[in-house]
Amino acid sequence: ITPRLFLVILVLWVVSVSTTEWIGLHAVFGGFLLGVAMPRGLLAEHLIKRLQPLVLIGLVPLFFTVSGLKTDLSVLAQGTLWQIALAVIAASIFAKAVACYLAARLCGENHPMALAVGILMNARGMMELILLNIALQNGVIKEDLFSVLVLMTIVTTMMATPLFNVLQRRTSFRSQLD
Repeated sequence: ITPRLFLVILVLWVVSVSTTEWIGLHAVFGGFLLGVAMPRGLLAEHLIKRLQPLVLIGLVPLFFTVSGLKTDLSVLAQGTLWQIALAVIAASIFAKAVACYLAARLCGENHPMALAVGILMNARGMMELILLNIALQNGVIKEDLFSVLVLMTIVTTMMATPLFNVLQRRTSFRSQLD
């Protein structure tokens, strides 16, 4: 990518994120839409090669730091909020993991594979944190609910890999991977 083409793409990015902000959507959606609209092939490969290190080494950890600074887990000590947090975590695991497990079974997957789908789909990850930050920023949710939902996001995301690793170590799972 020439410096001039890279500059044009960065200007398109600014226009895209500014436009989505202007029409009332969050800037993150403008960035996403620009990425979707980019032609695939050599241009996309060069952009990924150039931008991914900056994003993964700098911006993603910075985003998580800001999310962490906004999260006040001490609110869980207030009254019954910790019980509500446990209920939210349990309900979110049940709703997503069980629903994905059942959907996989209905589509013909065997039990171990459907269990793997349920475990892996239970993770919430970065998109949930982005949406929670947008909701907090726009006053849709308050700090205590934000903290409960961030905790739920972190717990469900962090539990996915260890549970999947346990499942993978089971002989019955490995034998049914065909």
